[in-house]
Amino acid sequence: MPSLAWNHLPATLHEISGLGSILHFLKVSIHILFYQRFAALK
Repeated sequence: MPSLAWNHLPATLHEISGLGSILHFLKVSIHILFYQRFAALK
């Protein structure tokens, strides 16, 4: 049974890292949009 859980571990880590990269991309996109709006106001 421990080996079964160990086999699922890399897939879970991959999913977490993929989700983290998506969240990072969204955060960067939002920052860029806000910066463009703020720069346009000046």
